[in-house]
Amino acid sequence: MKFHAMRKSFFTRLIIVFLFIHNDLVVSFLFLNSKNYSLFLLKYVPATSERDKEMFEDEFLKRLLNELDLTTPPKVNRNDFPILDDYLDIYEESSMLEKKILEGTSLTIGNPFEERIHFRMPSSIYNKIIENGKLVIPSLIINFDYDVIDIQIFHILENGTYRKIIGDRKYTFEEMSKAGEIEISIYNDELSRLTSIFIEFDLEISGTPYKYNNDNYLLPSEEILFKITNGNPYITYSLFTKYKERKVRSEQNTCDKTINDGSCCLQSFKFDVSKPPWNFIISPSVLEIKSCIGSCVKNDRATANSNFIRYSEETQHKTCCYVSEYEIIKVLYATDNLGTLQFKNITNLIAKTCSCY
Repeated sequence: MKFHAMRKSFFTRLIIVFLFIHNDLVVSFLFLNSKNYSLFLLKYVPATSERDKEMFEDEFLKRLLNELDLTTPPKVNRNDFPILDDYLDIYEESSMLEKKILEGTSLTIGNPFEERIHFRMPSSIYNKIIENGKLVIPSLIINFDYDVIDIQIFHILENGTYRKIIGDRKYTFEEMSKAGEIEISIYNDELSRLTSIFIEFDLEISGTPYKYNNDNYLLPSEEILFKITNGNPYITYSLFTKYKERKVRSEQNTCDKTINDGSCCLQSFKFDVSKPPWNFIISPSVLEIKSCIGSCVKNDRATANSNFIRYSEETQHKTCCYVSEYEIIKVLYATDNLGTLQFKNITNLIAKTCSCY
């Protein structure tokens, strides 16, 4: 009898916790009291697995293609468009207006030696955003025949055993003959890497000449390293100060993957569009996709509107979490497999704020 009483007391106090996963939701339950077996809901957390991200990515790609009047993603590579830096800067400046403040422009003079240019960046640029960089060569003499030349900038690493391309530009013979100086844009991500990791670095300038054959096709010759003998090359760049936006009361909360995720919030995924099937998008290089998810059930019953709140929580009157404002992004993309480029403002795909009704 004593043993039976102990077992009954033990099971009466027993608390059983388990997880139930269904329809991409993670829900926790508690079972209390062996007599009534009361059930309590503890959490409502949207799952954020890789599978969710893939499904979200697939759905967004379909909607984006429809918005761009494309049936399938064109088979091109964004690396085939190396001279579009000026166009990309247009997008970057407009998309970053709320995240940085332009301080001004500056330049750093390089020191040519042998077939390289040595640069030492000033300490004043540290903790700054450095963009719109260009390598300017005042005088570059090319003593060979060509119709088009592809000039590339390489960052020399590991004592010259490794070269990483950080910028390039194509010139025709006519353009080179008229140019008083040569300007080669530096990729923003590489400029940021250079200025944040390396105090000093060496660059190398090479060119691949092309000549038209009898069939009017451009044929490349061997790569040539340039040796700067006249003048001092320099890098120009724009300096921006980072700042945090003041969070106003009306700003939309983002989903923070906690117990509060059950409420209406802004979910965000980032995709690298340099990889298929996204690489037909030339700009931006990273696409941040946002959508509205969650519940609009109110928990506040101690307000003057409590009757309305309870009314809206009834099944037939439940409110819905929806996109109340969209972001506008400018997309530069290829419209066909030949690499025909086009700009378009996307106005109704990426959520900015979420609301309940």
